[in-house]
Amino acid sequence: MRAALPLLLLCACRYEYRDSDTDAGTSSPEAVIPDVGCYRLVIDRAPVQTLPDTCFQNHQPRQPAADVPGEVSWCIRQEGEARQLDVGSFHAVLGDAEPIVLTELLPESEGRFAKYGLTVRFTSADPPVAGTIRLEAAPTITTPKPGCTAVLSFASK
Repeated sequence: MRAALPLLLLCACRYEYRDSDTDAGTSSPEAVIPDVGCYRLVIDRAPVQTLPDTCFQNHQPRQPAADVPGEVSWCIRQEGEARQLDVGSFHAVLGDAEPIVLTELLPESEGRFAKYGLTVRFTSADPPVAGTIRLEAAPTITTPKPGCTAVLSFASK
């Protein structure tokens, strides 16, 4: 009798971030970077109040659907030519997906600040500053958890 070999499925998934993702198909303003300094931002959490079934184990939605901060204080810093976004200690949960946790600086690249499932894009640099936050929790294999993505808007207070 042969011993059964474990089956491991891997997904080589690729997602391309498009400007249309932030505005549901409408043309979006060009990305801008505000001046170096700290900004108190209010995040519109309405898009995560109801998440797709695919964000939950066994496709069974629950309430609350997400845990995302409603207000944050973030600072844009500059070292030499490089700009970075200091998000302090950021924690967000989308459905049953793995939490998005950051405690380090996000580097600026191509008009966006991005790292480990958090992408921040400013669309207005003049007060009030405004923009979008893309949260992307990838599916996990070791502890089977679904993936989930949400795009939220923000404006300075």
